[in-house]
Amino acid sequence: MSGVLSTVTCGLVMGSKQHTVLSAATRTQAGAVWEVVGFILESLIFVLIGLSLRGVLTRLGGSWHAIESLMPAALATIAAVILSRFLWIIPATYLPRALSPSLRRVDPYPPFSIPVVMSWAGMRGVVSLAAALALPQDFPGRDFILATTFAVILVTVLVQGATLGPLIGRYGLRDSR
Repeated sequence: MSGVLSTVTCGLVMGSKQHTVLSAATRTQAGAVWEVVGFILESLIFVLIGLSLRGVLTRLGGSWHAIESLMPAALATIAAVILSRFLWIIPATYLPRALSPSLRRVDPYPPFSIPVVMSWAGMRGVVSLAAALALPQDFPGRDFILATTFAVILVTVLVQGATLGPLIGRYGLRDSR
């Protein structure tokens, strides 16, 4: 009926049976293979957007003035994407503990630095890009959506990615394993 539903069903069945059907060595090798496959597929998605970006920018006007006119909307989208993660993670971290004393006893309030770093670590990537590329060619505003998605990914990966390490160092966080 559906390739997507078939794939999800297969994944669920294999996930529930993998410990009895596959040996530990096979599962380890499969994990390594899937990491490489995932890396290659993500790389191909970024190559696709790179190849399609010139056409998108040309259809949006092609000149710097046309692109410059899209900047306020793109910057507003970038700000909304980054701020919405803060507005979700910080209350989701503290509100359940504030409302449930039993949860607070088992899992006390974490330091504020942890939800801040988790919020800042919300870089966008392949899923956002795949969703934008999946829009039909004749979808109204598709080129603007693609350009804005690319801008969001570019800013979150470059700015947030480049500053995540120093932010973690500033708060003195370390691996707790």
